[in-house]
Amino acid sequence: MTTDISQINILIVDDEPTNLTVLETVLDEPGYRLVRANSADEALLALIADEFALLILDISMPGMSGFELAKLIKTRKRTAGVPIIFLTAFYNEDQHELEGYGTGAVDYLHKPVNAAVLRSKVAVFADLHRKTRQVEQANRALLQEVAQRRKAEEALRLLNERLEERVHERTEALRAHEIRLRDAADAAKLTYVEIDARNDELLAADNFLAVMGFTWPEDPKAGFLKGEDLFLSHVAPVDRARVAAALREFAPGPPVPSFDYQIVGDDGIERWIESKWFVRGVADGGADGGARNSFLTNLDVTARKTAEQELRRSDERFRQLADSMPQMVWTAGLDGSIDYYNARWRSFAAFGEGRNGDISNWADILHPEDAERCYEHWRSSIESGDEFQTEYRLWDQRHQQYCWHLGRALLIADKDRNALKWIGTCTDIDQQKRSEQELRRANSALEQFAFAASHDLQEPLRSVALFTQLLSERYGHHLDEEGHVFMRTIVSAAQRMSHLVTDLLAYTIVSGADENHAAPVDMEIVFARVLENLGRAVQESDATVTHDVLPEVFVPAVHIEQLLQNLIGNAIKYRRDDEAPKVHVTVSSGEDHWHFIVSDNGIGIAPEFHVKVFGVFKRLHATSTKYAGTGMGLAICQKVVEICRGKIWVESTPGEGSQFHFTLPGGPRN
Repeated sequence: MTTDISQINILIVDDEPTNLTVLETVLDEPGYRLVRANSADEALLALIADEFALLILDISMPGMSGFELAKLIKTRKRTAGVPIIFLTAFYNEDQHELEGYGTGAVDYLHKPVNAAVLRSKVAVFADLHRKTRQVEQANRALLQEVAQRRKAEEALRLLNERLEERVHERTEALRAHEIRLRDAADAAKLTYVEIDARNDELLAADNFLAVMGFTWPEDPKAGFLKGEDLFLSHVAPVDRARVAAALREFAPGPPVPSFDYQIVGDDGIERWIESKWFVRGVADGGADGGARNSFLTNLDVTARKTAEQELRRSDERFRQLADSMPQMVWTAGLDGSIDYYNARWRSFAAFGEGRNGDISNWADILHPEDAERCYEHWRSSIESGDEFQTEYRLWDQRHQQYCWHLGRALLIADKDRNALKWIGTCTDIDQQKRSEQELRRANSALEQFAFAASHDLQEPLRSVALFTQLLSERYGHHLDEEGHVFMRTIVSAAQRMSHLVTDLLAYTIVSGADENHAAPVDMEIVFARVLENLGRAVQESDATVTHDVLPEVFVPAVHIEQLLQNLIGNAIKYRRDDEAPKVHVTVSSGEDHWHFIVSDNGIGIAPEFHVKVFGVFKRLHATSTKYAGTGMGLAICQKVVEICRGKIWVESTPGEGSQFHFTLPGGPRN
């Protein structure tokens, strides 16, 4: 038995230091740790601080006696089990011993103490304390082991439950997967025949009749040859020899990958079937081509074959139609490789029948200046699937010159929106381009004429105004009031005529503008320039002009500034007398355009004039001297918006202000 040699604590209590020294001398053992206490209070503090195997206690002590201390120790749960040996030199009567034992002491010794007896008794209690501690440690270890075992058992139980759940889930998943496979096979019209070459047995799937249209023998031992005869008897005569050869090729050599054929079921319905061999393993003979176990899968592809036939017929009809058209037509695969040119194209470009492939094959007929742009647009359309449209020049073999064409191609899809191919056309726009050039030259000449006419008209008007003013200054004192009125009328009319000529020139310039001169324009910058131009009018009218965050648009910059300036200027001009003008420009985005609104709090416009105000020389206040103008401002605005391929309209109620709407190309998708 292993002895615990760790020290144990023994508390010795006596108010006489000499007695404590004697006890320490008697009990001087390596396995004991002796703790001294000179009073009951020190003893209590020591008992609180440490655990003790034995308490040797003097009875006669000042303050609290040994009996009183023992009673107090026994009332406390932590110290109640500590053995107590009383030592006394005075209390020798039997009643004292009874009182000592009554307080819970385990022994009662008289002084002077027999050292051997004391050591023997202390040794007994020390050994008992050690064994008690060993038992407690063993109990704790046992309890810990039991707890760990219970924990392990619980973990094992949980693992078993989880394993059972996973097995159940996997079983259910496999069952569901099998059902899905069966349903998928039924939906796809897929069946099979399992062939056991070693035992010469054939077993058909449950849905064999539904797919193939005839019944397979229920007896798997009918054999391969009988099954082959039954199989071939339902194959269409035109395909029977080919299918028989494919079936026989399987036995001695590698399996045939796949083959399709027509089959006639017992119901008389013709079906297209695609069959494939799947080898499961080698029964015998090793790698030298012995008997095999395999599956012969049979897929009903009637719908696909019918669609392919219809597609071929449709393609033939399309090509016949395309060849009869005067338009140049071509088609390309999804990768952009051109696979067809119609007769008109081949005649124009002198392309032979084999001249297909990439669009780069056009290199010898495409104008060098247009080639890279055309190729880039085509590559972009192939990647995005968007419409291909661009203009380029092609070499006309017959007339030996380049002619302008509009090239367009669209991605064609089936009813389920699956992309099929590209269909493209080349439209001869050479005459149109020449007409546009002539029109541009005519517009340029008209614009030059308008400038010249404006200058020639402005000069006499300035002379009329100037000499009328000189006449008024030099000879005005000879004129009466009516004469002065006549003079002012002449000057005013000359000024109005000058403004009218200026507006007519602006209208002519806008009318001849080319939308191809459009460029990205920041409307924030345009708005700032307009406010700067209208600075004097804004200041004099105390107007407030605000705006939303304005976008970038793709329009002719000069014209869009004139549009915004005319609308804001009108909003300031046609103001109410009782309120300062408030003008606000808002903008919102449509799918492919920007929608602008110029709102004001002015005098408004009656509904019957909402369309007329955009006409040339249309003034709603022609007789009023308060609202001067030529009636050209809104006509110019309408012309600018039309050139930008937008719309302009007005919503207004008299006395409640107006909202002028206009749209410009752009928006998030552009």
